[in-house]
Amino acid sequence: MIEEHLRPTNMSYNLDLPTPRAIYRYYRDLEDVAIDTLYLAMADYLAAKGPEIAPDNWAKHAKMIAHILQTGSIQPQNDTKPTRLLTGTDIINELGIQPGPQIGAILEHINESQAAGIIQTKEDALTLAGQYISNLHLRGN
Repeated sequence: MIEEHLRPTNMSYNLDLPTPRAIYRYYRDLEDVAIDTLYLAMADYLAAKGPEIAPDNWAKHAKMIAHILQTGSIQPQNDTKPTRLLTGTDIINELGIQPGPQIGAILEHINESQAAGIIQTKEDALTLAGQYISNLHLRGN
């Protein structure tokens, strides 16, 4: 928890609101200590700024933390994962790629996009997977 206490602040630039994808990754990675870490991040921010803290900066920080809490509370938790839109077998059969570690990367990209509300159907997931594969080939991976 302590090693991740700066992560909420680092998820955004200049205390802007972090993206749904960043919030999904935060809750995925920190699991049971995600909320506790948010409170630690707030305490650390106050301690670092001290009595000279600008009220508008504190308000921005509190708004950002509240946004992470609120967004995280509506995203599916690890123990109640949403219905998987695609399986590795679907990707292999539908898109004609070979089994390998890229399948896991594609599935994680789909899961993040589903949690962020970007995709909702199997067709959306297949389209996204195809785009992801195209991007990998363009980058030479």
